[in-house]
Amino acid sequence: MLNKTEIVLLLSTAFFLVACDRKPKETVIEANTKPNIENIADEIIVGSETDSKGNVLEYAFNNTKCTANFKLYGETIEMTCDTMASGSHYKNEHYNYSQWHGKTTITKDSKVIFEAGEEIMPK
Repeated sequence: MLNKTEIVLLLSTAFFLVACDRKPKETVIEANTKPNIENIADEIIVGSETDSKGNVLEYAFNNTKCTANFKLYGETIEMTCDTMASGSHYKNEHYNYSQWHGKTTITKDSKVIFEAGEEIMPK
């Protein structure tokens, strides 16, 4: 028959073998494979202005991309933001658009080609 020490040794060995047979619990962390990208729609403002001679300026301002497209005298003119100060200012190599206090002006190579509205000073 087994004595007390042998029983303790036998049980300890059995517990040890059972404990070694079990694998440690693994923690699985799933990676987010989708990039966190927001789809932001462009803020576009469209409209038109007419000068005193009846010439029509059509415009589309893309405030998200800071660009503008103008259609004047059958020509489409693309410009980018010049400054973000008082009023609106867009330009490219030849053209310059400004709108300030109700007056719109477009110049081509420093010559005024379109003016509409009247300057309204704030009160």
